[in-house]
Amino acid sequence: MERIERDIKQYEHGLEELHGQGSGAELSVSISNASRALMLATHYRLDIPKVFTAVPPYTAVIELNTSRDGLIILGITRKGIEVVHEEPTGELELRRMALPYVKALRSGGVGLDETSLINKLVCLAELVIDPLNELGSRVDHVVFVSSSTSISFPFGCLFYQNEPLILAKAVSQVPSLAVLERLVRLDEERAKSTTAESKLMTIVNSHQQTNSEAAPVVLGALGPYRLFRTPPLAAKAVDESKFACEYKKATIVHIGTHGHQPPLSPWQSYLSLANQFRVMELAKLKTHASLVVFCACLSGLGKVTNGNDVLGFSHAVLQSGAQVYMGALWKVGQVETLRLMTLFYRRIATQENGISIAKAWQYAQITLYNMTKEEDLNFWRRS
Repeated sequence: MERIERDIKQYEHGLEELHGQGSGAELSVSISNASRALMLATHYRLDIPKVFTAVPPYTAVIELNTSRDGLIILGITRKGIEVVHEEPTGELELRRMALPYVKALRSGGVGLDETSLINKLVCLAELVIDPLNELGSRVDHVVFVSSSTSISFPFGCLFYQNEPLILAKAVSQVPSLAVLERLVRLDEERAKSTTAESKLMTIVNSHQQTNSEAAPVVLGALGPYRLFRTPPLAAKAVDESKFACEYKKATIVHIGTHGHQPPLSPWQSYLSLANQFRVMELAKLKTHASLVVFCACLSGLGKVTNGNDVLGFSHAVLQSGAQVYMGALWKVGQVETLRLMTLFYRRIATQENGISIAKAWQYAQITLYNMTKEEDLNFWRRS
């Protein structure tokens, strides 16, 4: 912490010199609270032993490190680094395999069944999954730490034993090992405090002005309300102060409004509430939420820094103290999302405390994947 404060003071001093050179006057320059939060959020002194203890039982953390010279894959469990695998495949070739699939997803699924695209997925799985088959057979949850090449790639779609990985394992991602280490420290602090009654915070954009997609969005907000008995808040009625207050008290946060992310500046991303709520402001807030869900387009994306950390919605939410964050990697269909989130929340509600969120999400995905037409009709009748 002292090192970071020293860096901030040096930065302020540099700003003073620049301003003095430009105007000929001595100015007192200080960094805003938001900028301080940003610097604190992106500077970690990584505790390696703590990273190993952060890995839950029956879980493997897969870290991907890419460069122009090749790929290094680390398989990490509570025992330490169990697998180190090197591939000569460079970052450019990995992009050629991963990005066409992401592009197809962002285009509404156009071309997903093309043979060339499936072959690319097979090749990518051979690079990333196959070297870890033995390790994978011993775990039921796989956590990916992605590189800049694969930050927007859905790892659950990779083939594992001739089927999508998500059908065999719970799959999740962390922005970096530094964030993983921080999460376990927060979990330890949370475990020491007394457990309060669960409180749900739901924010919904009803699209009243355009009436577009209104029905599934509103129904999606009513689902958690029926399960947890907490009425949703209208996005247009939630300002920054209201959001901060509710965010601090909630144990589950569900935000069903639009998100916007400038490609060149992830920290300028914002959510559509009463005003544009910038993601940078999240880094200043505090929450003890076990789960924060952003049903907002592109809310799961970010930008990799030189330290292989990720800036964006996910980093800001986890930095604020949340245990688990869920966000979209591409523009999502409202009806499909409604099905998936309803199954997910039902599972959490019926399993009570101690449910693994990753396993609940896997259950929802498998159920939707295998759903027949008759089961689909019964689903809507029950909803």
